[in-house]
Amino acid sequence: MPENDNVTMGPYEALSEYADRLWQVYQNNLKTNKKLAKKALNLYDIIEDEYLDPARKKKIRENTENYRKLSKELQSSTNKLKKAIKEIDAIIKKGEKFAILLGYFETAIKIGAKLVA
Repeated sequence: MPENDNVTMGPYEALSEYADRLWQVYQNNLKTNKKLAKKALNLYDIIEDEYLDPARKKKIRENTENYRKLSKELQSSTNKLKKAIKEIDAIIKKGEKFAILLGYFETAIKIGAKLVA
């Protein structure tokens, strides 16, 4: 297993590091030791195709499902927020109507007070 100070690697990370090192062996020996390069590439392909790629695809599916759930929750929250905004808007409009009526009432009182005086 590759050395990695102060970090405990999981199987995916360890295999990724092995794959990276096999790729380096392949690249470094491509011209000088074709047999070793071919063997390193073969092992690299096995690790990628059999282990790493399926693990990545599984993680993508899990992330996609989590994203779908979060999107649904966000849409629900957005709908609730829109409803609350409409309710607040209705209250404000009622308040504005009340303010207008109050203004009419105050004007009527002032006119009445002038008539009485």
